[in-house]
Amino acid sequence: MPPRARRAALALLAAALCGCAAPATPLPTPTPVTLVYAASSPGAEQAVIAWNAVHPDIQVEYRPEADPADLVQVDLHALPTLVDDGTLTDLTGLIDYDLPLRYADGTWQAVTLGGTATYAVPQDTHPLVLAYRPEVLAGLGLPVPSTWQEYADLGRDLHAADPGLLLAGLPADDPAWFAGLTAQAGARSWDDEPARRVAGYWGDLVAAGVVGPDPGDPAAVTAITDRPPAGWAIAPLPRWTPGDPVGANRGGSATAITTASAHREQAARFLVWMNANPEGATLLVAEDGIVPADLDLLPELIADRPGAEVLTAEAAAVPEYRALPTTDRTDTALRELITAALDTGTAQAFLDAVATLSSLEQP
Repeated sequence: MPPRARRAALALLAAALCGCAAPATPLPTPTPVTLVYAASSPGAEQAVIAWNAVHPDIQVEYRPEADPADLVQVDLHALPTLVDDGTLTDLTGLIDYDLPLRYADGTWQAVTLGGTATYAVPQDTHPLVLAYRPEVLAGLGLPVPSTWQEYADLGRDLHAADPGLLLAGLPADDPAWFAGLTAQAGARSWDDEPARRVAGYWGDLVAAGVVGPDPGDPAAVTAITDRPPAGWAIAPLPRWTPGDPVGANRGGSATAITTASAHREQAARFLVWMNANPEGATLLVAEDGIVPADLDLLPELIADRPGAEVLTAEAAAVPEYRALPTTDRTDTALRELITAALDTGTAQAFLDAVATLSSLEQP
């Protein structure tokens, strides 16, 4: 045997005897992937910076107006339209099967539209609460209402005690509160009894002169809101029946992966890290002041916020989300109709608004 061949054979024999293997060919270094994320918030931008610092293999570009993009920030009201036109990827198989357990049923249902596909991961939620001026109620000896009947009674008691006081100022330019309250009552479309009941309820209060059209009216004693005014106390949103666990919500947003993305697995890793990981979610809370939709993270992340316990409880009480491919169209009409109803100041105007929305709800 030639010397060179003999040396090679001895080397292989030695390796076998010592349990070693011949040096393996190094695996190629993965080519870094760059994702484009279309969002518009300081928190999202900071999350991208933090992610990129420790994930050289998956880099994310923060581009608010990017189109096309790998990832997009989606308002829940717009999600049905994006699903209907085929813009969003089904995340089934890209995210952990148990991720939905971290969210309120109603919140997760908003990103599945009640089906088997998952089109986004929720980022923030907007639970409605009852904000109130404690010094006014205490001064008049009036209780904080826990039901909508008690709330209406409070309005009349306030008006009787001081005609200059209003129960609430209603935000006509952002009437998502009204849609949220119809969902709390059990409405699944604008053309059903719960929707008409809520319309009649608020129409009666407007007609009685105990609520007004200006959310910033200094005469207002309460507010139905997801952002309580500074210095006001907050309580759980009134319920239609005592002890009912169902609250209300004025919307939220989620992060989705587009069907245009060629790197969906990598996009899913970033998406979950940003919304369901303490590091990513902390940046969103610190920069944007959101109420995170992830109930596992929520209590700790907003612990120092006034009314944190109420916000946490109400975030878990989100009702089933009603959304159709026409939701973006009815949202625009809702703003105009509620504004007109408040200006008209009659109960019938609210009922007429709901009837008009019902006709627009059809595809």
